Amino acid sequence: MSLKDLRQNIDEIDQRLVSILSERSNIVKQIGALKHKNNANPFAPDREKAVYDKITKLNQEAGQKIPDFMMRNIWREIMSASIAMEKPIKVAYLGPEASFTHLAAKSKFGNSIETVAQASIPEVFKAVSSGTIAYGVVPAENSMEGSIYQTLDMLADNNLKICADIYCAIHQNLAVKSDTKIKRIYSHPQPFAQCRKYLANHYPDAELIETASTTKAAQLVVDEEGSAAICSIEAVELYGLKTIKTNIEDDSKNTTRFFVIADTFAGATGKDRTSIIVEAHDEVGALINILSPFKTHNVTLTKIESRPLRTRAWDYIFFIDFNGHAEDPNVANLIKELSQIAKQVQVLGSFPITTPQNN
Repeated sequence: MSLKDLRQNIDEIDQRLVSILSERSNIVKQIGALKHKNNANPFAPDREKAVYDKITKLNQEAGQKIPDFMMRNIWREIMSASIAMEKPIKVAYLGPEASFTHLAAKSKFGNSIETVAQASIPEVFKAVSSGTIAYGVVPAENSMEGSIYQTLDMLADNNLKICADIYCAIHQNLAVKSDTKIKRIYSHPQPFAQCRKYLANHYPDAELIETASTTKAAQLVVDEEGSAAICSIEAVELYGLKTIKTNIEDDSKNTTRFFVIADTFAGATGKDRTSIIVEAHDEVGALINILSPFKTHNVTLTKIESRPLRTRAWDYIFFIDFNGHAEDPNVANLIKELSQIAKQVQVLGSFPITTPQNN
């Protein structure tokens, strides 16, 4: 078959695809009308997971001629367009543009959803709390450096819920505007921590200057001789910088987890995770008392971390993640028992389980 014939086949298939997508969009609009009538959110993490699982299964049954992650990327944009057609929404993120949080927001919501940069993590929470923006994306923890404590503190102080999480591989790049001796390196504190060995080995005498974001670092380098930025490759391209070295992070598996925050959490899928805050009584065996009900109710604890209670010195709260949804009977009973044992229990959200391999 000639190249012309093959291209003609492609054109015919494209025509069918457009027709099918148009048919799908008509149904999407009907769903949007029903959701609007019932005051339901256009973005449903539980439904998203079900669609991805279905598409992955269908792809495998079709012989997996397209890798699963590529098929997921295609459907992410289809679902992004569907959400935008149901109801235009905005997503706030820790900016500016081309920050890692921006990239995480795009990886979750696709390119049809409007994203709005915020100057800080508290500003993201404020934007979503105001009701003018439906969702927010904030960094939660890094595989090398641990939790982002400002995010944990904001969750403790707000009524917003975690409705989804996102895992993104983080690759740091050293970039300059021109080839001059590097005297100063700009970046966010997290990238500096993630690239300690590289910086010590190659730029031991350079001044390390912290910025609010990696993108801000890239912005500063544009007009400053003798400076470099540690930033994403997207920021390098956005500001016309030159990459000196890619992937300078000390761990090639460097991954950051992000939270999607909203005024409600996701519906149950059967494979969910719940996050809570527990304030324990100041007594002997307080932590054991908190942990014992997890065994009683057959709930798998996946993470526990203490954090100072900001309203009282030397008192602590525990951030706990575990498998299950707050609506599951055993989880509901667990939370009820914890509420009787502890000073306070705050449910931060329930959301579908994701893993770094699935994003």
